[in-house]
Amino acid sequence: MSQLLDATSLTVVIPARNAAATISRTIASVTDQNGGTPVVLVVDDASTDNTANTARLAGATVISHEPPAEGPGAARNRGIKATRTTLVAFCDADDSWVPDRLQNDLDAFAADSNLHVLLGRSYYHADNISLLDGLHFERHDRTALIPHFGAATMRTSVFELVGLIDASLANYEDYEWFTRARDLGAQVVFHERVVQVRHIHADSTSRMKPPRPHDLLAVIQRSVVRRRDTSLAAPRASDQQGADSPYRQGGDDPR
Repeated sequence: MSQLLDATSLTVVIPARNAAATISRTIASVTDQNGGTPVVLVVDDASTDNTANTARLAGATVISHEPPAEGPGAARNRGIKATRTTLVAFCDADDSWVPDRLQNDLDAFAADSNLHVLLGRSYYHADNISLLDGLHFERHDRTALIPHFGAATMRTSVFELVGLIDASLANYEDYEWFTRARDLGAQVVFHERVVQVRHIHADSTSRMKPPRPHDLLAVIQRSVVRRRDTSLAAPRASDQQGADSPYRQGGDDPR
């Protein structure tokens, strides 16, 4: 049965720390959508620059907290707890949305009341192309279908089923949450539309704190234990390829 959803049914949570230089562009990409203007919530993670005021001037509601900084996972959790809309999505403070994302996402959730999570492709952009050296894409268009919060729109209620983000993880917190969602039976649908642009620069968090194979192994081990302890059945044919992959199409996380 279809549901009535419009732009005001969605909150976009933007975790931000010292992002005054990019936050206006990011917010503009979220508010200037073909389907209307969603609620925009910036979670200021103890910034020492003008991030909060810049975000307010750009039209966002801002939640701030005092130092020390808690990290993007904790900031997203603060945003999730503050969300009062049916749907929630995310965008990093230096990334941007494509203009048709909102309407396409609303249509998908309106058409399927059982849908929990919708995940699309990310396009990777860098002014200096050398910054993309070493990143691995399964296609030649610099896009990837990976478990990244910025590429996902969700029913806010899915966090009652899956739980919040594990803010203790320095890397692979996205992968861990999506793996947990799969293990606990959330309905995740993947599509081929590009939904966000990831702007890679020299001081991107993913470059300053690159993920380690040990971090990924720990996340996979959690999933194995969880599936064993709950006696979960093997993934359905409609699920993603690979028993330990929470996403359908190949490639390593280009981060």
